[in-house]
Amino acid sequence: SGSNSPASGATKTDGSFNRTAWLDETIEHTAKGMLGLTFNCGKCHDHKYDPLSQVEYYKLRAIFEPYQIRTEMVPGQIDFEKDGLPRAFDAHLDVPTHLHVRGDDRNPDKTRLMEPSVPAFLSSVDLKLAIEPISLPIEATHPGLREFVVKTHRQAAEQQLATARTAVETAKKKLVEAETVAKELAAKAAAPKPDAPTKADEKPAASASDDGLVRDDFASAKLEVWEQLTGKWSYENGRLVQSQARSIANGSESRGDASEADASRRL
Repeated sequence: SGSNSPASGATKTDGSFNRTAWLDETIEHTAKGMLGLTFNCGKCHDHKYDPLSQVEYYKLRAIFEPYQIRTEMVPGQIDFEKDGLPRAFDAHLDVPTHLHVRGDDRNPDKTRLMEPSVPAFLSSVDLKLAIEPISLPIEATHPGLREFVVKTHRQAAEQQLATARTAVETAKKKLVEAETVAKELAAKAAAPKPDAPTKADEKPAASASDDGLVRDDFASAKLEVWEQLTGKWSYENGRLVQSQARSIANGSESRGDASEADASRRL
């Protein structure tokens, strides 16, 4: 049974850390729901108005002393965070029950052992609560042995195995690709490199927009690039100067005033 305390995080009432608080609420709500009585005051003292003593309170507690809760699997789901079936079971049959002096669980009266029984007004003098062991199938004490539990775990394991195999195959393919790239890089690194060109063999690189034409602004002399065909040319004071020309009509050469080509002239 849960508590009506606000969920402030300051208290914990599920019994994980305080077994006494859990059993106190179990006794309280069992008495209220089944007997119509407020029995929880018997934790500290005899009831003032009803025939309920403190001893009877702890004898009733002895009935619930072994009581625990566990979550069992449901078919097809192994994750209890997603689904599960809470069930009560007897966990520790040999745990003794002692009366807590004035209700203080830090001060149990270990001189008296509380035997499990119901309040006296519910039974006659000759009637005693008989608690006898019963036989249960092995699946009741070991729910993990049930057929659907084994089947669900096997299916989950097979799925994990298939996923792992797929991951291995993917890793192998990536390894082959990486090894191929590594071999190609190693082959390129081991291949003989061509000799570096000498200055005499060097040609000015043309840009992609030149369409195969060589452009020269004649800003500096490039005698190793220029090829003189007809006439006589010289580079002087930042200019390409022609001092002798050849007649195209008769193929004769003539001398005269030198003609000059400025820096934007194209050969």
